[in-house]
Amino acid sequence: MTYALTLSAACEGLYQEKGSKFLAFAFPCRQEDEFGKRLADLRQAHPKARHHCYAWRLGENGQQYRVNDDGEPSGTAGLPIYHQLQSFEVSDCGLIVVRYFGGTLLGVSGLIRAYKQAAQDALKQGRFLPIVPKAEFVAVAEYAQVHRLMQAVQQHQLDIISQEMGISCRFHLRGERDNLEAIRAQLHSFNISTQDYD
Repeated sequence: MTYALTLSAACEGLYQEKGSKFLAFAFPCRQEDEFGKRLADLRQAHPKARHHCYAWRLGENGQQYRVNDDGEPSGTAGLPIYHQLQSFEVSDCGLIVVRYFGGTLLGVSGLIRAYKQAAQDALKQGRFLPIVPKAEFVAVAEYAQVHRLMQAVQQHQLDIISQEMGISCRFHLRGERDNLEAIRAQLHSFNISTQDYD
């Protein structure tokens, strides 16, 4: 099965044109608010930059996305950045290009080229990992069975989203979607019930 890719770590790129500098920052992110924090951090780190243009894609196949030209002419910054994310088949990723104006106007085609090249340069520096689709479910175990549940959590590298402990313990879990049937079968063999998460 083929999966979309994401960055394993942040990477940077640089493009210069007629005195303007385009600093590109690509990074993994899984939620829009996570992206917003990075954007705020870059605005603070580069307060004299004229523009902080960006694109992000989220989801297994990049179903969610947003672009922003931050004052550049419409379609000259955010879309070229976004098209590079598409070209590299990257999702769960944000890319911000910070522009320091060099005094010479680049025109529409020059801006498109500059933002595209800066984004491309950053992504060329990146290392990529497949995005493995995940699914959530609930496991309910008697307190005496929790140790077996924790063994399965470790074995299958499940994420514990939340848990409620008591005589009967409820765990909201996330694991690889392709292995979900086998994970649930193993838990059932330990007399641990599972149900879909709504």
